[in-house]
Amino acid sequence: MFRSESYEEKPIDMKDFDPMAQVNTLRKVQETIKDDRRRKILQNAIQHAIAEASGDYEALMASCSRKRQSYMFWGATPGSLQHPVKSSYEELEKFYGGIIASGAWRIHFDVDKVVVGDDEIVMDGVMHQLYPAEIINAVMPFKVDTKHRAYQMTKRLAVTFMFDEDGVSCGEHSYTNGPVVPGDLTPIPDEYAAKIFAAA
Repeated sequence: MFRSESYEEKPIDMKDFDPMAQVNTLRKVQETIKDDRRRKILQNAIQHAIAEASGDYEALMASCSRKRQSYMFWGATPGSLQHPVKSSYEELEKFYGGIIASGAWRIHFDVDKVVVGDDEIVMDGVMHQLYPAEIINAVMPFKVDTKHRAYQMTKRLAVTFMFDEDGVSCGEHSYTNGPVVPGDLTPIPDEYAAKIFAAA
C-alpha cells in the first residue's frame, strides 16, 4: 500500500488527532492480503498498535514475543542510536513501562506506505506524538516552556517491525529524518491538554 502523495511533515490540528489512525490503515491493508502468515503478522501489529493507542501496558506486552527482541532507534544524532538497544523481553517491559508511565504513548501515525513480508512489516509516514512538557524537559537536550502542559512532536518516521516464527512481534527498528529539535514541537491548546492528560 502506498499513497500517491506523501503526508506533509507539519503538526495536525488536535481535533484531527486520532491514536487509531495507524490501526485503521493496517486494517485496510489486511483486507487486501490473502496469505495466512502475512495476515497473522498484520493482526499482531494491529493488536500491538491498539494496545499502545490505549495505553494498555498488559495488552502491549502480550503482543510482544518472549523469545527474543531487537529494538533500535536511529536518527536522534548523526550516526548514533537514539536509545540503548533493547534485546530482551525484560528490557522491553521496562521500556514500555516507562512510556506508559510518562503519558507519551499517545501517537497519531499518518502512514504513507506499508510493505508486508513473511517476517516483517515496513511502514513510513509522519508521526505525531504528544509529550507532557515535564517529560520533554527531563529527556530532551533542550527545554520547553512549561506554561504549556504538553506539546505535539511531529517527525517523519520509517519503521520495520519484525516477527518470530509464531507471528509475534520480536523487534522494531525505526529511523527518523534527524534529531528532535525545538521546531518539531508545537504547544497543545490548553483545552485539549487538560482533557487528554487529565488522568496523567
